[in-house]
Amino acid sequence: MDSDDWFTTYIRVNLIWDDSKYREMMDLVKSIMIMYKSNYLIPKILIYFFSFDVDIIINICRNNLFFNVRSNNISDHSKYKELVEKRIIELEELKYDFFYGKSDLSLEKTL
Repeated sequence: MDSDDWFTTYIRVNLIWDDSKYREMMDLVKSIMIMYKSNYLIPKILIYFFSFDVDIIINICRNNLFFNVRSNNISDHSKYKELVEKRIIELEELKYDFFYGKSDLSLEKTL
């Protein structure tokens, strides 16, 4: 998480969604969640992620300026916007499941 490659840092600095970095972050988060899903104790890093990082990502992406950034990496802005909005919904749902529980944490179905 302290790395410049961490998705939250990347998106905050570059203002561009990199889905491969997002998926890498989510794979890591989900693997930790699966590892600890039967425990009563949760790693602080997960609590921090769902308490702060998710909100940071969502707030950056919901800012009107986020989609006004022009980049050569974005070929189709409408598809780009759809992808980001889809990912925001995934983050919101996963955050909800983390804090309020879910009888079956089927983490493999997301992404």
